[in-house]
Amino acid sequence: MLLLLALGVFSYFIFYTQFLLDNHAFRMPWLAENEQVQNGRWMGPVIGWLHYGANVPVVMPGLSLAAALASVFIIIRSYGSDFQRDSLFIFGAIIIVCPINLAFYYYGFMSPIFFIANLLACVAAALLTQFSIRRLVSASIVVVFMLATYQAAIGALAVLVVTGVIWRACESPGSKSDDAGSVLSQIVRVWSPALGAFVATTIGLMIYLWTIQYLPDNGKAIDLADFGALVERIREVSFAAFRHLIITQPDILNALNVGFGILVALAAFTSLVAARENAVGVISLVLAWPFAILASKAIFYISDPGNIYQYRYNSGLIYLYGFAGLLVSHHFRAGLARIAAVGLSAFVIVVSVQADLVRQHVLMRGQERDLSTFNRILYRIETLENFDPSVRYDLIRVGALPRYRLQLLRSRGRNWDELGDGHMDYGEISDIWVDDHVFGLLGSSVRLTYGRKQSAAEIVEEGLLDEREPWPSPSSVFIDGERIIVYVD
Repeated sequence: MLLLLALGVFSYFIFYTQFLLDNHAFRMPWLAENEQVQNGRWMGPVIGWLHYGANVPVVMPGLSLAAALASVFIIIRSYGSDFQRDSLFIFGAIIIVCPINLAFYYYGFMSPIFFIANLLACVAAALLTQFSIRRLVSASIVVVFMLATYQAAIGALAVLVVTGVIWRACESPGSKSDDAGSVLSQIVRVWSPALGAFVATTIGLMIYLWTIQYLPDNGKAIDLADFGALVERIREVSFAAFRHLIITQPDILNALNVGFGILVALAAFTSLVAARENAVGVISLVLAWPFAILASKAIFYISDPGNIYQYRYNSGLIYLYGFAGLLVSHHFRAGLARIAAVGLSAFVIVVSVQADLVRQHVLMRGQERDLSTFNRILYRIETLENFDPSVRYDLIRVGALPRYRLQLLRSRGRNWDELGDGHMDYGEISDIWVDDHVFGLLGSSVRLTYGRKQSAAEIVEEGLLDEREPWPSPSSVFIDGERIIVYVD
């Protein structure tokens, strides 16, 4: 566990040592009152007590890593098997360093929320490894708190439940139960926890939906999908679930994507070999592996939170890849096969660590570029002839800054199929809506009205940009009455 801790700190070192700015009003230092409640995440203020109600450097990623380590420990214990140390390390390392985690660390003001939600998913899955009324009720309560922390963690829970089915199906008949020789008892042993998980999740979801009715503003909480179009939704989400295994993303390019894909395919093959003398096990595996992939998109079957491929909605894939590494290394116990299995796992771990560090470097350089650009814009404003420091201006920006992060990521011919995270990939440190905060950070003497009165489209319609050139042209920054207009693009 100490080695995993060291690996986690190393992989996200810049998040620990630098306070990288995201594009959500910086959240410096205090978080908003009732943070995340408007999104239906009423556990947000409770979790805020753990970090002083503030966006605390080092503490936020530290709490996140602690939750990730705890999730590894809980899932390993729930499998109830003896593992070799390298198998345990592979499982934990993939979960800790998988580049999907980058989005969770990027939104630093809510990093613990993502990881604690996944931890609660692991607790619920561990409770449901055995079927009993007490465990079902307990798991239902945990599911409520999980959804109230971060709704998309339901994908992690679904993957953990289905991989539990795969794990039990791989066990030799009779290894856990004297009745395992009968077909019915084998089916019950393999699938009853999954049935319990479905019941517990349904109950938990219903209770959660009841609780958010009493929130002051739940307009952004989970919205159930239109079940009138259920068949079409299932088709689209299922296609996306399988496609996600073969597409590339900014932090999961060809080499890493192929590595993960081979690991999952090898795990499926290994499980079938392990259960080859057990008809129930083989049939269960044939059914469970596709469901494990579909489960990673669980949130999209019941709601539509956004882009279906974005990292923060797909934490289930982290546990799927980790499970694949564990299964392969556990069943290949000796010889060249084990060397190959451990070597493949080591490859995806090493490449993941490097992808994590490259992304953090890009974010840091993008932040420096954005701050430098805003500093130049601020200087231009303060040196305009008609600038009056006693006037409170409405700041209106037309257009976005150059996508410097994308330029860095795409240099040397790099490209990908789908975004990893819209804000993290395309964003800048202000994304227009918090320009005022950026200028304040830079020590601006400009008095600004927070909360823009007019839109950029209205400025264009007024014809104020006619015969003007975008930034950095001298005509790109000007004052019109009590409005400061910055024409970027």
